[in-house]
Amino acid sequence: MQSLTPCPFCGADIEPDSWYCDQCGNELKKCTNCGSLRRGAFCPGCGAPTKPAQQLALKSVPSTDPGAGGAAPTGANAPTGANANPIGPIDPITPGVAPSAPGVAPSAPTGTSLPNAAPQASALVCQAMGVTLPLQPGALIGRVQGNYAHMLGPRFPSLSGRHARLDFNGTGWTITDIGSSYGTTVNGRACTPNMPVPLNIGDMVVFATCYYFTVQ
Repeated sequence: MQSLTPCPFCGADIEPDSWYCDQCGNELKKCTNCGSLRRGAFCPGCGAPTKPAQQLALKSVPSTDPGAGGAAPTGANAPTGANANPIGPIDPITPGVAPSAPGVAPSAPTGTSLPNAAPQASALVCQAMGVTLPLQPGALIGRVQGNYAHMLGPRFPSLSGRHARLDFNGTGWTITDIGSSYGTTVNGRACTPNMPVPLNIGDMVVFATCYYFTVQ
């Protein structure tokens, strides 16, 4: 788990690898020498010039194309919507499925079908990045924390450190956005934070407006 650091603009505690402050929305800069988050053109600590944190982060992320020579990812892989400019408002959905009670184990194991019911989903699959997230009750999806951080990590820089949670409510799977910076959508509709949304096989889940996962 990363230690939090104060925003140089508003002083709110944020993750040190953030590109924008979650609270005040200002673009963050990093010192090219000591790596500290700054707000001006030069670091007041060591005097070195600063550059936008987004620019420095993208330079450090390896390309998924071996022949691209380290260029930033493009198309479906590029972090165009999240840390760049969040998309405009989308009609929120108000799911009718209540969250599972804390401490109550799911009544069906991952990937199995209930009697006389349709087959249950078993994974979220991002074909563009070659990533499969097996559905696990109570699992966190995040770049820094959660069950899949080792698979997401620096390859998904626009994903929040703690982005969403998976649950099984006894009849089916749900996903809950837990207050991420740039949101989660299911089939093109925005998830209301902290409200579970049902998942069905074939649904399209998008994290941070640019990472597309299919429910399988």
